[in-house]
Amino acid sequence: MLYQDPKAVFAANLSRLLAQRGISQAELVRALGFRQATVSDWMKGKKYPRVEKLQLLSGYLGVPKAALTEPPREGAGPAGPAGSVAWLREGLLARGAITTPDELDDRQLKAILANMETLARAYRR
Repeated sequence: MLYQDPKAVFAANLSRLLAQRGISQAELVRALGFRQATVSDWMKGKKYPRVEKLQLLSGYLGVPKAALTEPPREGAGPAGPAGSVAWLREGLLARGAITTPDELDDRQLKAILANMETLARAYRR
């Protein structure tokens, strides 16, 4: 396995997670009371956050600390491949659309996925 700089991995993961959730650096700074310069240094891969900051970030973003600190697995998200029930459940939890993993059952999640596919086909036309 090729060595990856932890600061660079963290910067890439934080950037990706913020983008996925539509959260700006400024919003992150306001929400968690971080200094703008600190967040900027994280995003540029210049610095690495302390453990307590990682805990705040993972809680705010709704992801385990590993999603911030470890290189992403290729071909699958943390819960499974894109488009799977597990992927959808994790995404809904992370965005606060549901508050517990069992709020929607697999049948309901499959229906949502089917609707998403229908919408995607309509937009591709």
